[in-house]
Formats: sequence, structure tokens, C-alpha cells
Amino acid sequence: MKNKIFLCEFLVSSCLSGKKTRLFDHATRMSPTKISSSDQRVIRLGIQLVVPTVVSVMMFSEHLRAQDKFSFDGYIATTATTVYKALHPDIFYHAKIEVQYDVTKSIEAQVQIKGQSNEGEKIRFREANIRVKLNKEDKIKVGNLKKPIGDEELYSEEDLVTIDRTYIYNYLSPMNHVGRDIGVQFIHEPDEKGLEYNLGVYLNNSSTFAATARLASYDLLSPVVLSVSSVFQNLRLDEGVSIATVLGNLSVSRTGERVSWVGESFYGIDPYASRFAQLETGSSTKKVWFASAKAIASYFIPTGNEREGVEPLVLFGYLLPDTRNSKIYTLEFIMGMNYYLNKHTRARINVHPLLSKNGVDEAFSQTGSSVSLEFQLRW
Repeated sequence: MKNKIFLCEFLVSSCLSGKKTRLFDHATRMSPTKISSSDQRVIRLGIQLVVPTVVSVMMFSEHLRAQDKFSFDGYIATTATTVYKALHPDIFYHAKIEVQYDVTKSIEAQVQIKGQSNEGEKIRFREANIRVKLNKEDKIKVGNLKKPIGDEELYSEEDLVTIDRTYIYNYLSPMNHVGRDIGVQFIHEPDEKGLEYNLGVYLNNSSTFAATARLASYDLLSPVVLSVSSVFQNLRLDEGVSIATVLGNLSVSRTGERVSWVGESFYGIDPYASRFAQLETGSSTKKVWFASAKAIASYFIPTGNEREGVEPLVLFGYLLPDTRNSKIYTLEFIMGMNYYLNKHTRARINVHPLLSKNGVDEAFSQTGSSVSLEFQLRW
């Protein structure tokens, strides 16, 4: 290891010094024609730029391999989505890298970056947090944290059985009921039987305060998991007005080697519809409540070793944006199939109809309906 690093440092210093190394002499001698002095300077500059970069990566890789404290996760995927009445399909690639570093036996640091080509190819921090283990069952997380509301928010997007998050979660995201915010969480995960709970407080750059609570039982109905979660927030709107909102979730799920399913419901306040109703009625206490329910089931059929197989899935969802008006609602369906080449690679298809009633037209609107294909590699 020391010899490799010494050799790498020697090559880097030689290249950066501008001296003619054997690599440069070999490049000029192998040319079938005489190379001008200006071309020689270009070649020398290329060697001075490329070689140190490659060697630095080699040195960094050797250093990481020597450290057992680092662990890496991530994925690469290419997705094609055709939306109802869209002129062209949306084809894009996306990737994520997650690095975890064990500072000590009780302190962990985690950084997650993600990029997506249809978002301007920008790489952004998705999550950065520090975890402190207080004992075998309790820990504290500090950083940019995901609110543990509902079933889907407990998993990364690439680990979901569907290609994208479902309609209800995308509906909740602009309201700040779900997603990430800077905060602190206290987590209790019992080694044996008992209740798991998570308590968190958050404050983002717009001065929105939020508090979350989640309680889950893995023993009461084992192997079925029963959980209750809620979020309260004082949301700051664009016009500088604050509005208090709350959201509750009840979830029942089972994850097995073959059969997996989730059923969950939401009931909460829509802050933007509430603000509109307040301006319309002149009442500062006016609130608009929404309700939703969702059920999804999948069945894995093995065709070989190491997670080879096919996994058909079906989902049904119902969203009532205003509980005072049952004529306006959205029905969500997903029929899909996951084909696993191995435990790291899968190809997927989701047919995703959305049927909405606006309270005026008799026919359903299909706006937002889509068909998606994806090829994904995880590690």
C-alpha cells in the first residue's frame, strides 16, 4: 500500500512539474509523423491533466479500500414515461450515491447526492445527517431528514415496488406534510418485542415549524405491521401568512418473501385550499380537510436463484380533496410488473391511469395518466 502511494505521488509530482517524463517521450516517439513543438505542448498538457486525475482516483480508491468504516449504496436507472395527451415521451436517466461513514461505534455520518437529467442534470444533496446511538435501542438523528409519515416515506424511491411514488404522496408533498426538512429525530427500535416509535421536530428556511410522531407495532398482529403517524406544522405561505395544519396516517402492511401488501389512509388539512377558503369567506379559522385511502399488493414468482423472478403488482387509490364535496375526487390505479434479473437489476413497467371528477362534467378526466418503463441497477 505504501509503495503504491509513493509511486502515485511520484507520477503526480512529475506530471505537475512540467518535466518530460518517459510517458511523454513514448507518446512523441510512437507518432508516425513529426510532432510540432506546439502539439508537443498540447500532449504534455494533456498528460499533466489526465494522469494526476487518474492517479488521484487510484490513491483515493486504495485509501477507501483500506478503511472498513465506509459503506456505499446507490442506483442508476433509465426511465421512459408517456403522459396522457403528451406530444413526446419523457426519457431521462437518474442516479444516486449514498455514503455512510462510521466515525465511532456510536456515531455515523451519512451523505446522499442525486442527479436527474430532466432536471437540468443538476446534482443536489438529498440528505445529510448524523446518527448518534445512545444505546442498543435508542438513537438520535440530526440533519436534513425525511418525515416518517405513511408507508412510502419509510423507503427510498428506488426501493419502492412502483416506479414512482403514488398520487397521494405527490399530492401531499407541496403541502410539506411529507418530504425532507432540517430537524432532529429521536428513534426507539427495540431488539425484541415492543413498540417502535419516532419523534421529530423540524424547521426549514421559510420558518415553517413541524413536529412528527410515529408509533409502530411489529408484534401485535405479527407478521402484519400496524403503524400510526402524524405531522403538525405551522406552515408559512408566500404572502407571509402562517397556517396551522395537521395530517394523520393509519397503515397496515405485510412484507413477505412472496406476498407483500400495504393498506393505508390519510386525513388532514390542505393549507392552500384552506387559505383560499379563508380569503373567500373572510373567516381566518376556515379549514379544508381532505381524505385518502390506498391499497397495493404484489406477488413474487421466482424463476431462478439470487432474486431472479417476476413480480406483478396492483394498486388502487382514492383521494377526496375536500370532504365537504364528495363530487370532486380522483381514482388511482397502477398495474405493473417487475422483472428481476438478479438481486441488483430489474426492469419495470407501470400502467398508471388517473380518473378524476371535477364536480361539473359527467365524464372522468384522464389528465396525469401515464405509462412508464424503467431499467434499474442497485448496489
